[in-house]
Amino acid sequence: MGWMMLRPRPITTTEYHDWYLVGLSVSQGSAELLVKHYEGRGTVIIRFGGVTHLLASDFLAGNIIDHVTCHAIDSPETARLVMDELLDFQSQYFTERDVVDPRTAERLLGLTYVGVRPTYGAHVSVVAASVTEAEASA
Repeated sequence: MGWMMLRPRPITTTEYHDWYLVGLSVSQGSAELLVKHYEGRGTVIIRFGGVTHLLASDFLAGNIIDHVTCHAIDSPETARLVMDELLDFQSQYFTERDVVDPRTAERLLGLTYVGVRPTYGAHVSVVAASVTEAEASA
């Protein structure tokens, strides 16, 4: 989804290529992704608040990230593009086709989309009200 640039960008580290996705936790409308540098130079927690959509598949031992995309959903066009991405994810990975309701695209306005695309393993898409990134303590 290289079609938008997020301003302001909540995820400041754009170089997640080859990092490991080592954890995913979800609790009452919030979620966290734990990503670890491939040479052990650090671990980052990406936190999501007010999660409306979270789709994840193929979580394996040794998930390697190809790239992370992050987009503000700030127009009806962007909301439709994000909804199309969610529907595509749903059709590729889920047998149930009612996980994402295409009639709710307008409810995405004002939120943020984050997509984690794998080289190997987990594929994750999240829509949330807030996205923050912090170094994990040792």
